[in-house]
Amino acid sequence: MSTGRLFALPLVLLALAACDTGGTAQVSPSGAPSAEPWPIGPLAVYAGRSGINEAVSVVGFTNAGAANPTAKTLATVTVASRTQGPVPACPPAENGSLSGCGAGFDFPYVSASKTKIYVLAGDATVKLLAPDGSLNRVTSIPGTATVRAAFAVSPDDSQIAVGVEDFGPVNFSLYVENLHGGGHVDVFRGAVPFYWPIGWHAGKVVLASASNVARSNPYGASGYALIDANAGAKPVPLGNGDCVPAGTVNGAGTACIVRPGTQCLEDPVSNATTTYYYSCLRRVSWSGSETNFLLPSNGFTSTFSVGNAALSPDGQVIMTELGRVLAPLSGTHGGNVFLPTSAIKTEVQANLRMGWISNELFSVSVPNSDGTWTQSIVALNPPDYNAIRNVTFEDGAHVMGSLVGTLPGGL
Repeated sequence: MSTGRLFALPLVLLALAACDTGGTAQVSPSGAPSAEPWPIGPLAVYAGRSGINEAVSVVGFTNAGAANPTAKTLATVTVASRTQGPVPACPPAENGSLSGCGAGFDFPYVSASKTKIYVLAGDATVKLLAPDGSLNRVTSIPGTATVRAAFAVSPDDSQIAVGVEDFGPVNFSLYVENLHGGGHVDVFRGAVPFYWPIGWHAGKVVLASASNVARSNPYGASGYALIDANAGAKPVPLGNGDCVPAGTVNGAGTACIVRPGTQCLEDPVSNATTTYYYSCLRRVSWSGSETNFLLPSNGFTSTFSVGNAALSPDGQVIMTELGRVLAPLSGTHGGNVFLPTSAIKTEVQANLRMGWISNELFSVSVPNSDGTWTQSIVALNPPDYNAIRNVTFEDGAHVMGSLVGTLPGGL
C-alpha cells in the first residue's frame, strides 16, 4: 500500500489527489503499554507503506449518527516492513520451475480482536498497540527473508493462527497456538491455492485464498474459506466460487461481484408483476449461503458496471462506486430502489479500497497517479442509508494507507 491523506469528503469527490506521509506516535517513557483501554468504538485501523516501513493509524469518531460527525487520529506508529527478498509471486509450473515469477506481494500487518490491536513488526515479531502509541512484544511467528508468515488473533485474545508460505518448495502451512505460549497444533499443509489467515469466526480460522500471491487481504483475495483449529482439518471454501469477493469482511460475511467490470445482467428474477430484476452483486454469509442483491431492470442494469463493492456489518446494503444497493425484500423482489451517487472516474474504479467501519461509517481509498492514496470517510443513516454526511477531522490529521480493521474487531 502507499501513503495518502484521509479527507472528510463526500463520495463524489473521492478522485482528488493528495500526497503526505505519516509520523510516529509518542511512546510512553517507561516503554510499557497504557493501562487505559481503547475508547469505546467504532474505531478504524488504517495501514500502508511509508518508505521502507509500514505505518498503522487508529482513528476514533464522535457523533457518527448525528448531523456533524467528527474524527480524530488517536495513534500512529511505524514498524519495519517484511524483508522484500527474492520470493516468487506465482505457483510453480508443471515442471516445478519458478522462473518468471516476481516478488510483488505482501500479507496484512494488522489483526484486531474484540478490544485490542496487534501489529507485525518486520518478519516475525507480533506487538500489541496500546492507546498511548506504545508497542510491546506479544509473540513471534516464523517469518524470514524467504518465508513469509501472516497471523490472526482470536476475538478473545486467547489464540493466534499463523500461516506460513515457504517457497522452497512452494507450500503453505497453518498452525494454531495459545497467544502467550503453549497449545501448539499443526492444522493444515498444502500447495495451491495460496492461503493466509485473516481472522476468526465462531471458533474457526478465516482464510483468504488466491491462485497466486500477488494479492493481499482484505482487498485482493479471490476467495475465503473456514477451517477448524484442529490437526488434520481442511479448508472449506465459502460460496459457489463464481463470484469475486470485494471490500472488507465483517460479521455478516463479504460482498462479491459476478464478473467485475461487466454489465450487471446476471441472474434474472421475476416478481408477480413480471418486472425483472438482475444481480451482479451477492452477499456471502459465513454459512456459505449466497443472496443476490437485486437491481430493477429500468435502465440501471444496462449501465451498472461495478468493479468495487463492500458489505455493511448488518448485511443490509452493498456499497459500490456507483451507489448503494439494499438487500432484497424477498427472493423475487429487490430492495428499495437502487440509490445512485455520482460515479468516480472510470480509470480508478478497479483499484478502490472500500470498507465499512460501522453501520454508520463507510471508508474508501482511491489511488492517485503519483502512487499516493486519497481517502474519504462518510456517515450514512441506516436502514435506508439515504443521507451522506462529511466526517470532519478535529485535528486536521492524516493517516496512511487503507482501512484494514476496526474496533470492536473480530468476525
